[in-house]
Amino acid sequence: MGGQVTCEKLGNLVERLLIMFPNQMVDVHDLPQRYCYTDEAPFVPEYPDEILERQALNDIFAFNDEEEADDNDDFVMSATSVADPTTVMLPEEGIDLKEYLAELEVNLIEQALQSCDYVVSRAAEQLSLRRTTLVEKMRKYDLNKDD
Repeated sequence: MGGQVTCEKLGNLVERLLIMFPNQMVDVHDLPQRYCYTDEAPFVPEYPDEILERQALNDIFAFNDEEEADDNDDFVMSATSVADPTTVMLPEEGIDLKEYLAELEVNLIEQALQSCDYVVSRAAEQLSLRRTTLVEKMRKYDLNKDD
């Protein structure tokens, strides 16, 4: 199967790009090198002034006071951390990545469920998941409306 891309490989590539570039446009130059077959310049999107102004305001008022962050054990995801994953800093003592990602996933699933009044199909849509995938994750983390 030399240079052919199978459906499974394509699915894995798309999943990887979703993780690496959440809520962003992906250009051919963002692909792994083995998928790049072009000499064109990277695409640079033009954003309306309103979006650029909103992002600038979000950056100005973003929560980044280290002393307050130490006192706050709850993870609060802002629009900037979704759009720019480089704002999340690795603590000096390290991190249990699997546990951190699981907590993040539970937090986001709970937020989506609450915002959709526990209508699973709407929450799944908000999370860009299949309904069955969300149901499996809810079972895995024991997330019920009664909790």
